[in-house]
Amino acid sequence: QILHCNAPAEVLQERLQNRTGDIADATADLLEAQQAAAESFTEAEKPYVKTLDTTQPLETQLKGLEARS
Repeated sequence: QILHCNAPAEVLQERLQNRTGDIADATADLLEAQQAAAESFTEAEKPYVKTLDTTQPLETQLKGLEARS
């Protein structure tokens, strides 16, 4: 399985702004560059992709994965 974690751009930007005490160099600019460079899943990969909405509780997402399996 391939887990594709997803959230709206606004949520991702807010999460980056709220990070403290982290040595990562992630910024809104880096996020935009990563999103622009992201590649779509191939036709061979698509049957294995399970998308998780990271704005939802993890437990809810895991139950959804179990139901789709």
